[in-house]
Amino acid sequence: MDKRTKPLTLALLSSLLLFGCADEEASQNIQSSYTSQTTFDTEVVKNDGKLVTYEDEDYVTDYEADDATTISLNDGDVDVKGDGAIFQDGIVQIKVGGVYVIEGSWSDGQIRVDTEDDTTVRLILNGVDITSATSAPVYIKNAEKTIITLVDGTTNYLNDAEKYTYDDVENEEPSAALFSKDDLVINGTGNLTIRANFNDALIGKDELRIVSGAFDIESVDDGIIGRDLLAINQANMTIEAGGDALKTTNDKDAGLGQVVIESGTYALTAGSDGIQAVTDLTIIDGTYQIVSGGGSPDTIETFEERPNQPTSTTTEDETSMKGLKAGGTVTVTGGEFGIDASDDAIHSNATVMIEEGTFQLTTGDDGIHADETVTIGGGTINVLKSYEGIEGKVVNLSGGTIDIKSTDDGINSAGGNDSSGWDMAATEGAMIAMNGSTITIDAGGDGIDSNGEIMMSDGLVIVNGPTDTGNTSLDFDGTFDWSGGFLAAAGGSSMLQAPSDTSQAGTIVMTFSDMLEAGTIVHVENSAGESVATLKPSKDYQSIIMSSPDFVVGEKYTLSTGGEVSGESTTGLYEGSYTGGEQIVEFTLDDVVTWLNESGVTTPQTGMGMGNGGQHSGGDGGMPPEKPVR
Repeated sequence: MDKRTKPLTLALLSSLLLFGCADEEASQNIQSSYTSQTTFDTEVVKNDGKLVTYEDEDYVTDYEADDATTISLNDGDVDVKGDGAIFQDGIVQIKVGGVYVIEGSWSDGQIRVDTEDDTTVRLILNGVDITSATSAPVYIKNAEKTIITLVDGTTNYLNDAEKYTYDDVENEEPSAALFSKDDLVINGTGNLTIRANFNDALIGKDELRIVSGAFDIESVDDGIIGRDLLAINQANMTIEAGGDALKTTNDKDAGLGQVVIESGTYALTAGSDGIQAVTDLTIIDGTYQIVSGGGSPDTIETFEERPNQPTSTTTEDETSMKGLKAGGTVTVTGGEFGIDASDDAIHSNATVMIEEGTFQLTTGDDGIHADETVTIGGGTINVLKSYEGIEGKVVNLSGGTIDIKSTDDGINSAGGNDSSGWDMAATEGAMIAMNGSTITIDAGGDGIDSNGEIMMSDGLVIVNGPTDTGNTSLDFDGTFDWSGGFLAAAGGSSMLQAPSDTSQAGTIVMTFSDMLEAGTIVHVENSAGESVATLKPSKDYQSIIMSSPDFVVGEKYTLSTGGEVSGESTTGLYEGSYTGGEQIVEFTLDDVVTWLNESGVTTPQTGMGMGNGGQHSGGDGGMPPEKPVR
């Protein structure tokens, strides 16, 4: 396995193994699920510590002018000096491999590569401006391999026709301003500006590797396409595309269709997807600003307001408008991402794996969605606006800082390929596992919702909301095994569930007679006057659930509300001194899960198919109507 992938895979698997102390069988099930999805395809993972192999000649940008053929463009007056190329009928035809230096302007013409040998063709773009009134300005029809070098300090322009006269009518080719039927490499530190007026800007129908360069692209459809592989080592790209900005298309051959980006700066505006891999998408590093499908709507409906429940998958008749999208695995090991997407910000039809990176996600649907597994081992993830924050059949959060704002569920685990297709019944293998992340959730629907199990062994989890009677801060169909970390969930008083009584240490579930305003502090201290928790919920609430290793069965505690706390907090959990509150209830923790109201310890009400933590109507909330089928 490639040395750069080892830390990611081993870290993810080791985090899963830590859950064995709480539920060995469940942990084994998750580990099995992850093991099958945490290795890169052998066609992409190469030696030399890189995901993609670049040959030595791919990095070569210099050339010997005396040994090169020079093609000078002066509008219709084309001068070819050297061997291997001819000018005929408005086309410069390159017939053999070699080095070709191209410079000057041409208002209506084409550079066509159609070689008769297997030697690499090198096109040196030394300040060119080529327009075609009938086709593609650069058409690589046949070559073993072509390398295009963008000379340092130059800006090179390619402008195609609004309507093409095809060279290959049957296959409708060429179909892009820069079109290659064979392997293509682009290097150099110059600029390539493409205005694609017909279809796509740049297509490599085999493997397309971009070693370096600056790209300024406007395209009526897709920006850059590598059919079998799109690999970018380092680039500075600005793309405005009516379709996808970056993509691959080969979904027929196993091991092909990957997008691999190692570094660079990308400003991508796409009518469809920002970056779309038909199989796997791997991003090592870089800076990304992506707007897809016009960006997220001003207002996102709640679950009840979505009459037709738009899906997270896309049919052939629908336009996909996602930020990062893959039919296989999305893997991110670093980088800075600002994604504003009409649909999911990050989407996989299989697995999403994030090791590090900084993410600012604004979306009209899910912040992060995987049909199978979402794994986050580190980084800073801010889901600023979403329908659901993180969604997958298995969600494993083992590190990093995660902040979610959603109109429906904050974190959702279920089975299927979209939120509308999932129902409330327990789903075999569904799991939310939290082991070391700092998670803050502001949810309009369920805060954390699993159609199977929930496990927590470490980290900090704060849930704010929901405030209505049709949702709850914690919702699960199996068990919630808590063995470590700190959990606090503040929300409405209906359909309450708490960590299961098989959990380690203690949990309190407090229900108030009236709704408390957002910002009203809840403070719990032990009999020695030491603070256990001081929480300032960001939304109105009538219940609070807290799980902490500092809750010890048999010990006495006091719960107060109001007052003030010193210091600052980004999560709502404070460590400063607390003063001025009103004592609401004094109680003894009589079990692993202790249910409270303002009169003291109470007995939870169970039923309605709720999880092992039980359900308590609490206050004046009563039982809500049955929640709509998901």
